[in-house]
Amino acid sequence: MSKKTTQILGALMAGTLIGAALGILFAPNKGRVTRKTILGKANDIALEQQEAERDKTNVAAAQKRHIESFANDKIKMDKILKTIQQKVDAVNAL
Repeated sequence: MSKKTTQILGALMAGTLIGAALGILFAPNKGRVTRKTILGKANDIALEQQEAERDKTNVAAAQKRHIESFANDKIKMDKILKTIQQKVDAVNAL
């Protein structure tokens, strides 16, 4: 290895060691507590995501019901208009 490569690797190792030491010295909680906190927040996020999906599903179901109702009303109106047209045609045939 060249001298420059050795210097770069040495600097990287020193930086890594210094960073790890500072992380340990200034960590606000023990590792166990930190992992528990992270897991709790991850669970909270997962629950929020599930609730959001459930809300989207409920909205989609309500929209589907509305569209089905509209379609049924349209079918009924078409039948009524057809009946009216037949009666008009019958009257005009007289």
